[in-house]
Amino acid sequence: MYNKYAEITLEETSKRKRKCGFCGEKTNKHTKLTCPFNPKYIAKLERIAAAQKDGTDSSEQATSNVAAEQATNAS
Repeated sequence: MYNKYAEITLEETSKRKRKCGFCGEKTNKHTKLTCPFNPKYIAKLERIAAAQKDGTDSSEQATSNVAAEQATNAS
């Protein structure tokens, strides 16, 4: 029997490749803002890495301060 509500499978289409505004490469992996050759993007990644490093160091410092305070209160 014919089912008029049967699912119709659609072909999977890939994203259209566009030309990067910075390096000129045709790709769908990055844009002008996230191009690995863009010096502003490289600087942004360095700032993020530095902030994460600073955040990790400060959290480790806070943990050691709490441990020292607990040791002082216990004695």
